[in-house]
Amino acid sequence: MSNYCIVNDDELSAFLAFLMIKKMAKKKFKDVRWAMVNKMWHKHYTEENIVLNAESREKILKIVNKDLTSWVDDIKHFNKKNYRMLASAVYPRMESIFKSLGDGDSARGRRLLLEIWSKCTYESNIRSLAIGLVGKQARWRTPETYKEIEEPCLVRNILNNESTIKTKMDNNFPFTFIDSGYTNFVRGGISNKQWHRVVKDGIHHGDKPNHVFPTDRLVKMIQDNRKEISNFRFPKHWRVSGHKVIIIPPSGYIASIENIDVDKWIKRVSRDVAKHAPDKEVVVRDKTPDKKLRRSLYEDLREDPTVYCVIHHNSNAGTEAIWAGVPIITLGKHVTRSVSRHSIEEINDLCRGDVAQWLCYLSYSQFTYDEIVNGTAKKILELWHV
Repeated sequence: MSNYCIVNDDELSAFLAFLMIKKMAKKKFKDVRWAMVNKMWHKHYTEENIVLNAESREKILKIVNKDLTSWVDDIKHFNKKNYRMLASAVYPRMESIFKSLGDGDSARGRRLLLEIWSKCTYESNIRSLAIGLVGKQARWRTPETYKEIEEPCLVRNILNNESTIKTKMDNNFPFTFIDSGYTNFVRGGISNKQWHRVVKDGIHHGDKPNHVFPTDRLVKMIQDNRKEISNFRFPKHWRVSGHKVIIIPPSGYIASIENIDVDKWIKRVSRDVAKHAPDKEVVVRDKTPDKKLRRSLYEDLREDPTVYCVIHHNSNAGTEAIWAGVPIITLGKHVTRSVSRHSIEEINDLCRGDVAQWLCYLSYSQFTYDEIVNGTAKKILELWHV
């Protein structure tokens, strides 16, 4: 793996938000508020009556720690409350910020900010992830300054990296890609992303696995999730009835990378379904832009027994459908290809086979944040994904 790592505008805007928060926090929380310590002093001690035995020392230590903990919690709450709001406000203004830094030259301003970012101790996601996948010798580039396009690099997320990823995929140039994992939805209402997929030379794992994968990571995934929710659920038994066919269009990001005209794609898929399964009702499901209002396809499919199958290009909706027991047709490269059909002509002969080995493969294709940072993900990729 090369030492190059891509830092996009999203990362840089988050960095600027961090600097602003740091400055505000430094001013706001300059001194510890010794509220509990002062209260204890006035209530229990005077200059003439100070008892410093083991019991009183322990009591003083607990009170001091309580004030310190409260002070740190206030800072953390301040950071969390303001960080995302500031990052969201900064991001649309990045171009003017670059021009200002570069005395009117946006490219120069971007390079200067990246240089500041690389020398700062700021622990961004890409910096932490690069430690485990690239090492401390990482060389940082923005998408615009990454000129060594034929050399391997590390890319996190599709957003703002579309051009780099497209060039890599169109020319079969090597890269390592990190994005959301495949099974975060099984954690019920917990919103944080526990799992992240790490893919070599693509944005999704795909095709038939090259190995028979062990069960150890699948067992760990189950155990870890049971610590969070009481009813971890395996995929349900395959559904054999239903009259609805749910079509999941490719996202705009995927469409731009893979040269897909989404409207034409929807029309073609709908037409082919009508041709090969005229008795089925076609429902096109678009992704709701607002994540707060977005419902999980997995939950919807569990509640709706009328769905016969789901057709997708390379959406995580395919994984959610399998978990709900709904057969799928995967038209693009995706981790679900080994347990799905790949042509709408096969809509009347859907895959309903054993998913046990696929689950093991899935568990070897996604990792926790700590597993990426500590090098576990890199070792597994080098050993199992070749």
